[in-house]
Amino acid sequence: MDYKKIITKEGLLPIENWNTFEFLHVNPNFSTDKMKNKNELKEKVSDSGGLYIYKQGRDILYIGKAKSLLDRLFSHYRESFEAVSGDTKTNKWHRFFSKYNGKVKIFWYKVEKEPDRKIFEIMLQEIYRTKFDDFR
Repeated sequence: MDYKKIITKEGLLPIENWNTFEFLHVNPNFSTDKMKNKNELKEKVSDSGGLYIYKQGRDILYIGKAKSLLDRLFSHYRESFEAVSGDTKTNKWHRFFSKYNGKVKIFWYKVEKEPDRKIFEIMLQEIYRTKFDDFR
């Protein structure tokens, strides 16, 4: 199946047409930095459901979906410097996001319905090989 053709027709490609911003994934020095970074995310991303892509340089690091983009992106930010509840026994999220921390470019696209998010996420993952694929 030509996933690229399908999601291009839906307006999801190219990803350069998505909302985007740069964000610094690093260990905060104080708890106030953590809240400052959450506020920075609030200014740049919708709290709605959608898809998101992490990119560093030319590499696509991760493709995901979220019921709340703001909450999920903040969770990934926290995972870049601490293990969080709900992570697996191996702390794969923490290990991944701490390895690929620093400046990242985040692309996001609003998709309200969960079934659509699931389908589009799978299609994007089939089109793009991510660094997370190698990490699992």
